[in-house]
Amino acid sequence: MSLAGPTVETMSLAPTAAHGPARAAGALLAWAEDHFTGLAPLQAATRRALAEEPTTAGMARLVAPVATRLLADTELAVVGAGFVAAPAALDDTAYWLEWWTADEPGDAPQRLVVETDPAGDTFRDWTTLPWFAVPATTGRRHITGPYVDYLCTDEYTLTFTVPVHRDEALAGVVGCDVYVRHVEQLAEGWLDLVEGPAAFVSREGRVLVSSAPGVVTGDLLRSLPLARLWEGATVPGLHLTACGDLPFGLVVGEALAAGRRP
Repeated sequence: MSLAGPTVETMSLAPTAAHGPARAAGALLAWAEDHFTGLAPLQAATRRALAEEPTTAGMARLVAPVATRLLADTELAVVGAGFVAAPAALDDTAYWLEWWTADEPGDAPQRLVVETDPAGDTFRDWTTLPWFAVPATTGRRHITGPYVDYLCTDEYTLTFTVPVHRDEALAGVVGCDVYVRHVEQLAEGWLDLVEGPAAFVSREGRVLVSSAPGVVTGDLLRSLPLARLWEGATVPGLHLTACGDLPFGLVVGEALAAGRRP
C-alpha cells in the first residue's frame, strides 16, 4: 500500500522556535503511526479469516479476539476496533460488522450489534460514510474526524481505517476509534512547542485541538483560505505544516480566531 503524501517540514539538529510547528506536527504523526501499527495484527487476522473461513463465524473466531486485545491496550486508548465488511464480502451475509467497543480504554469489550438487513428500518449503509468510503476509493489508510460518532461513542471521535482486500477485490476495512479528549490531553504538550495561536486542523477545516483563543474542537474554519495553504500558497498571517500523509495539518497564526465558525 502506498502511503505517499505531504511530508513534515525538515528540522535541523539545533532546535529553535521556528522548528516548533514541525516538532508538533511530527508528534501527531508519530501518535497516529502507533495506531496504524496497532491495526496491523487486526488486518492480518482479517485476511486469514477471509482466506480460511469467510463467514460471520470465521470473523468471530479469528478477528474478534484480536479486536478485543486491541481494546485492552490502554496506551493506545482505543474504544472501538474491528472489521467492517464490504457488501457480499462474506459468504453467508451481504453486510457485516465484526466491531467491538468499550466505554473507556481497557473496559470490558462488547460487540456492536447493528441492523445488517438492508430491508430493516434501522439499516444504515456504512459504505457511504467517510471512514469506509475514503479507504475503499483510494486504497490507502485514512483518519476520519473529528466527528460526533452517533453509532458508537456519542462523542467527538477519530476513526482510523485501513482497507483489506481478498483476491484483489475490496473486502472491507479494519479500524479503531479513539476519543478526541484523549488526543487533547497529549496535544496540549505538542502545542506548547509552538509560539502563537495554533490548531491541528483537518483538510476539511475541522479543528482537532487548538491553543487559539475561542477556537475549540469541532469548530469549522470556514472563512480561512485553508485550501490555498494545502496547495502551498503563501497566506499572510497563517502558516501550515502538514502532518505527514495524514489528513491533518498544524495551522499557526493570529488569523485563526477570525476563521472560526461553529
